[in-house]
Amino acid sequence: MGTLMTKAKQTIAVDIGKWVLCLGVSLGIYLIPLSEVFTREIRWFLAISVLAILTVAFDFFNVMVPAILMPIGFLLANVAPAAVIFSPWSQTLVYVIIGAFLLARVMEEVGLLKRIAYWCIVKSGGSFKGTVWGVFLAGLILGTITFGNAYVLMAALCYGICKALDLGKSMESAVITMVGCISAVSSRMFIYTPFSISLLENGGKGVDPDFQISIFGYLWHNLPMLGYCVVFVALMLILYKPKKVINGKAYFEEQYAALGPISLKEKKAAILLIILIVYLMTNPWHKLPLDYGFILIPWLAFFPGFKISSGQAIQKMDFPMIFFIVACLSIGTVSGALGIGKLVADTAIPMLIPLCTPPVFLAVLL
Repeated sequence: MGTLMTKAKQTIAVDIGKWVLCLGVSLGIYLIPLSEVFTREIRWFLAISVLAILTVAFDFFNVMVPAILMPIGFLLANVAPAAVIFSPWSQTLVYVIIGAFLLARVMEEVGLLKRIAYWCIVKSGGSFKGTVWGVFLAGLILGTITFGNAYVLMAALCYGICKALDLGKSMESAVITMVGCISAVSSRMFIYTPFSISLLENGGKGVDPDFQISIFGYLWHNLPMLGYCVVFVALMLILYKPKKVINGKAYFEEQYAALGPISLKEKKAAILLIILIVYLMTNPWHKLPLDYGFILIPWLAFFPGFKISSGQAIQKMDFPMIFFIVACLSIGTVSGALGIGKLVADTAIPMLIPLCTPPVFLAVLL
């Protein structure tokens, strides 16, 4: 009992410390003296934005809370007109995000993603090394066909593997989990993800109206990231060798066999995915916006002819995260209306002009 009380007190102390940090940073921003450049609106905007982002970083509550309260805070503080604050909801990007999330959930509901994951691990053997490379391959494939939305499934898959092999809290579990994270999350650096690409395109079109990022161009220019991922996984296997012999081939074969023959729904989901990929790949010819594919095609899963989802996919969608992404878009629209982007550019460009290329890239990354 005494140990539990001590841990509870420590948890409370840590939470209080986090809240003091969050409120202290925001209050510090608010106390910065006003000037012709640092206006009242900019002060309120930065204080509210930083507070909301820090509460998410410290995981104080569900992301839906700051997603709703942050734009409302902008409105109450009269930072910008309501039409500007809530304008992201009128952008196609919101419905692109919803479509991409929906497609991933539909394929998860019908079992197609799990089938692909287990197939990759079975084909890579049952040893620890084979399991790790199988997880890596599964993450890449699932990340590609879900357009960057495989992280939740990969987290569950890695947890299930560690549990089934009785690895517990061990180095082996850490390696498997890290590789699952790398393949599902870091692979988004070179796999076409509609929500992040749309953000980049919108920013680029502000400078060049004809600016567009193609699915092949994005893959080609960012493919070196795949090499980094492969090297990282190989180094992990060299540095962290298992302390015991691990052979989970029988388990994975059993799980794969339990899925049974590929179902009609899985085949229809695969056809739906192929339709979307063909639409994206033929963009140079039909010239239609890539966003339209994600806005319309995933919803075919509910229409006669496909009808592969009963609606469970919609119920399981991560709507709080969608709301938070839109709230973050609101940060961009409000900052643009306040001229913060131009202010930063006018301040930074004179300092960057005399520099050579590497320092400029480093400054942009920072």
